[in-house]
Amino acid sequence: MALAAQPVVERVVNPNAFAGLKGARDLPPRNLGILRELYELREQLARAIDRPPFKMLGEETLVRLAQALPGDATAMASIPGCTPKVIARWGDAILAAVARAQALPETALPTLERHPRPRIPAIVARRIEALRRWRTEASPRFGLEPGLLLPNRLITMIATASPLDPDELASLHGVRRWRAATFGAEIIAALASP
Repeated sequence: MALAAQPVVERVVNPNAFAGLKGARDLPPRNLGILRELYELREQLARAIDRPPFKMLGEETLVRLAQALPGDATAMASIPGCTPKVIARWGDAILAAVARAQALPETALPTLERHPRPRIPAIVARRIEALRRWRTEASPRFGLEPGLLLPNRLITMIATASPLDPDELASLHGVRRWRAATFGAEIIAALASP
């Protein structure tokens, strides 16, 4: 009963969430406007029927729709993820969203800021490569997937910090004690090898 009495927390809507979809940054402004319109439509429809948005239309499907610019149900049917059920239920709304975005003036189209990647010093890049080589070699030996053995986010952090011993490695944020205890000496040796 106490759970039912809790007020429903309204989900905060990020107006630029569409920009985070995989492939969005590769779209030209017009197609990006279509993606934004489709994303907003999916959010509205999901709220109206109280379903998670991804269960209606996957993110990959939204990007494909924005790339293909379908003009009718037949064109939509050729897009993976646009099942007959999706087209029957929301096809008209999807086509209307595409048409609305195509009618937008150039000044109303979204633009995404490009953030250049920070330059990695050469010594850190060599350490990263050394850690990746070690991970590739050690993965079958320990019977762990490479990403579990040493995730990419940790590789960069460890290469940047360049710890000198397993205790220093264990003190880095995100490095679990089991990882430092089990392979710490090998990781330190790999860091010393570039």
